[in-house]
Amino acid sequence: MDVIVLNAAGIVNMIAPAKCKTFREYAETMFLPHIIHQPQNVKHIDLVCDRYLPNSLKQGIRESRSGDR
Repeated sequence: MDVIVLNAAGIVNMIAPAKCKTFREYAETMFLPHIIHQPQNVKHIDLVCDRYLPNSLKQGIRESRSGDR
């Protein structure tokens, strides 16, 4: 396998912080180990972080969906 693309927000939502008290502790004990323990035959790992920019189409859709709930 050449590349794995990981969704950072998905990983954060998937892995509970357990007893971590700081972001650094969470990153070192939970988040980074999850990324590092991907299949050993991977040549490259991309970590994608999504942003909702003001006045973007994506932000507008997000706001319209949250109003429906």
